[in-house]
Amino acid sequence: MKIVRWVVLIPAAIASFYVMFDLSVSSFFLLDSLLCPPEDVISDTCNNETVSSILNAFIYFSTGLTAVVIVLISTAIAPSHKEYTAWSSFGLGTLAATYLAFQTDAWDQYLAALIGGLISVFGVVYFLRRKNNRP
Repeated sequence: MKIVRWVVLIPAAIASFYVMFDLSVSSFFLLDSLLCPPEDVISDTCNNETVSSILNAFIYFSTGLTAVVIVLISTAIAPSHKEYTAWSSFGLGTLAATYLAFQTDAWDQYLAALIGGLISVFGVVYFLRRKNNRP
């Protein structure tokens, strides 16, 4: 059973990225349609500053949340070496985020992903060490 969990870990992390991406994009468009007044919509684009600020904040939040979910799912699936798995998934996620940031010039989202990933790794490490009574 351990081998199966190790084999499933990477595809599950990738799948969690795509699920979170899909949920984030769907939620973004739902928020956009709910928050933007009809008179501010020009060519299917909301030109309201307040709504744009809210949507930008949502993008950063969902990017960070995606990193958190990937680290947590990877750690939960790993049958052992959970701290190393958390750090490894953060490291691989950082490489993927760096590539995406270079390709799309989305450095703000890159920073949000790094912060979300670090928060989740430190949370996982703290929880595991507390559970095992280690400093």
